[in-house]
Amino acid sequence: METITIDDKEIRVEDLSENGKKQLERFMQLNNQMEDHHRQIEELKVLISAYVNAIKKEAEDDDGRSQDGS
Repeated sequence: METITIDDKEIRVEDLSENGKKQLERFMQLNNQMEDHHRQIEELKVLISAYVNAIKKEAEDDDGRSQDGS
């Protein structure tokens, strides 16, 4: 027997109407999409940080070359 909990109330999935089951299915799809988007956002933050660090390093290297007269 599968149950879900909403607002601290356990609901048996088998007791839901067909419409309720469709709503639950869509909720689960949307929740999965949201979790995927959160993972993508975290990955993008890591990539952006890597690019920022690379740009800083390039700027530091350029400063070093400018001061050396190269």
